[in-house]
Amino acid sequence: MKLSDPAVDQYPALDEKLLSPVAQKAVSRVLKSWNCTDDEAARLFGVEPDHWIGVSRGDFEYLLSQDQLLRASYLIGIYSGLQVFSDDTAKRWPKLPNTGPIFRGKTPVEFMLEGGLEAMEKTRRYTDCLGY
Repeated sequence: MKLSDPAVDQYPALDEKLLSPVAQKAVSRVLKSWNCTDDEAARLFGVEPDHWIGVSRGDFEYLLSQDQLLRASYLIGIYSGLQVFSDDTAKRWPKLPNTGPIFRGKTPVEFMLEGGLEAMEKTRRYTDCLGY
């Protein structure tokens, strides 16, 4: 393997069967702590509303796609990055209007809902940089 090879090629495909229940439980906790509506949560997680309702009630039996696992990674990473500051910050920040350059007055949740996966990645990178 050369250094120029994409990092993604270095790792085998993630096992959705093993990761799905863990990801759903973690994302459920994160989105509940952010006080997301069921509609917001379903859209952020990239699932149907009925799937989200099941997850929010503790049904973690759904098999997630790679896209949904990536969304889970971003959402959990955002929450984790904010935990560096405080538990309160990790819970409140995503729903507060933000004057940061990527948000332009929107809340991070609004920004991610409007921009999808790309906006979630940008938000994750943004929160990773806040701690430095």
